[in-house]
Amino acid sequence: QRGALYANYEALAGNKLDLLGGYALGQDHVMVLPSRAAGTFNSVGWYGEVRSKLCEHLTGGLRYDTFKPSTRTASNRLSAVTLTAAIPFENVKFLIDYQVKRSQKAAPARDVTDNTLRAEWMMIF
Repeated sequence: QRGALYANYEALAGNKLDLLGGYALGQDHVMVLPSRAAGTFNSVGWYGEVRSKLCEHLTGGLRYDTFKPSTRTASNRLSAVTLTAAIPFENVKFLIDYQVKRSQKAAPARDVTDNTLRAEWMMIF
């Protein structure tokens, strides 16, 4: 089961600055066998993002995400910071994201940090 609330506010700095955010709650059931539930646990997460149209052909953004897959476990938080850029032209749009994601692990394991660079383009007809 999942529930989420999302909001954004665009009328900042002459409509050049957008604030976005969201909060989600969930409940999962662990199954030991197909016919027998072994327990229930909750998850929680939120994000905040700021985007700005820097010029006609460049929109930049910064986003922070955090998610806790189980509130019953102390060391299992995922968090990420993502820097984004959108470069639109008449019939094509380029998207570039750079993300640093940290996965918290329980001792004796060490936390894991992943760095990801993603680039894509799309044709607009």
